[in-house]
Amino acid sequence: MKRLFQGNSLNTCIKFACKKLNIEEDKLNYKVLKDESFLFMKKIIIEVKVPEDNERVSGENNGSSKIMEGKIIVHNPEEGGTPAVIRKGKNMNLSVDGREIESESEVFESSSIEVTFQEEEAARQFNIYLSDDKMQASARIEYIPKIVYKLKDSEESGIIELESEITEKIYPPKYTEAEIMEQLSKNKVVYGIIDENLKKLAEGREKIIVAQGKAAEDCRSDFVEIKFQTSSNLEEDKLGNVDFKSIGKVDSVNKGDILAIKHIGTRGIFGSDVNGKELKPKDGKKLKIKAGPGCLLKDENTIIAAMSGKPHVKGNTFYVKRVHEINSDVDLSTGNVCFLGDVEVHGSIKEGMSIECGSNLTIDRDVERAKISARGNILVRGSIVGSKICAGGEDVKNLKYQKHLVKFSEELTNLMNSVNEIKMYNLLGQKKTDGEIIKILLENKFKNIIMLCINIISEINSSSGENKEDILIKLIKSKLMG
Repeated sequence: MKRLFQGNSLNTCIKFACKKLNIEEDKLNYKVLKDESFLFMKKIIIEVKVPEDNERVSGENNGSSKIMEGKIIVHNPEEGGTPAVIRKGKNMNLSVDGREIESESEVFESSSIEVTFQEEEAARQFNIYLSDDKMQASARIEYIPKIVYKLKDSEESGIIELESEITEKIYPPKYTEAEIMEQLSKNKVVYGIIDENLKKLAEGREKIIVAQGKAAEDCRSDFVEIKFQTSSNLEEDKLGNVDFKSIGKVDSVNKGDILAIKHIGTRGIFGSDVNGKELKPKDGKKLKIKAGPGCLLKDENTIIAAMSGKPHVKGNTFYVKRVHEINSDVDLSTGNVCFLGDVEVHGSIKEGMSIECGSNLTIDRDVERAKISARGNILVRGSIVGSKICAGGEDVKNLKYQKHLVKFSEELTNLMNSVNEIKMYNLLGQKKTDGEIIKILLENKFKNIIMLCINIISEINSSSGENKEDILIKLIKSKLMG
């Protein structure tokens, strides 16, 4: 027969076994079944082989106990036997006959044994987390259940250690939305409550955003809309080629043109953090525009040109100058010059450069293999070498227009000849109409005709006559373009 003995040390187990079985220590036949260490205690179980001559005494005379359905059942020892022993387990209180037991105690059938468990009541924990700027509040709810224990059943033995087992977990009631709102209010979270998240929060476990503040919208500063070009833009053709000489084109205005409009900034909107603290928007910058020489204030927010000329701005003050002055040579650094009013060049016109002037042109030094034109007078104080010069107002424009028309006539003749040749030799098939043939030629061989059409229309529209919708424009738009 084998018996199990338990204690908090091997020496205790051995002595207890020898006492129970009435065997000397050096004759005890045992082996260690379990050796466990806990935080503040140790548990050792040994298995002892009981000699045959001791079986009857230990099995029949000694008292025993067992646990059945959570109840302790004790059997008294017979004469000469030892009483049963019960040992206190973890997380419980043990009393025998009104006496608190710290470790173990002998028990009898008449003993009053009471076991109570260290149970904590169910609880709810509501945790709130605020961001550093207090613009967002999150919360988490944790439900801690009450755990109900009972004694774990055990086999009958002379010594048993009481063990507990869980029979039930009783959770506290869940927070209602009203209770959550109350908790938020206690923690001073009163603004930007996200109602649809409160129900999710009540389920517990997850950390959920429950309130979101609103940032203040700063005031918008006044700003000035400038109606003329303040910087040079390089011109690019359809093929992506850039004309670096176009940097010198000057934006000019006519009398009465609007130069600038001041737009009043908007007012800001107050915000709030989740604690309800008002957040003030930042003030915007106020501007005041001024009219310099050549400009007028149409109203406090609008500046117009008082004369035709070259506009420019310094700070918030606007000017119009009738004369465009160039204090250096006209070269690649300045680009070609194109201006509506008078132009004064205090240097030379370098090779390959050009000037187009809407009024009088004065050049202090030389013109070297360049092209200059003006509708008014041209005065060159230096020498002119291999250059093309056109002066005289409308005559310059008419000569340019005439040149475009001559080139246009030549190209149309070539176009008609090509159409006749294609039809004669049936190069594109018999089903092709004249219009289809012309379209194919314009898109492939005669691309320059479209550019000539644009130049001619531009010349007609810029004329001083009232009838700008010339019959030639109608023919070009209906037959060759679009």
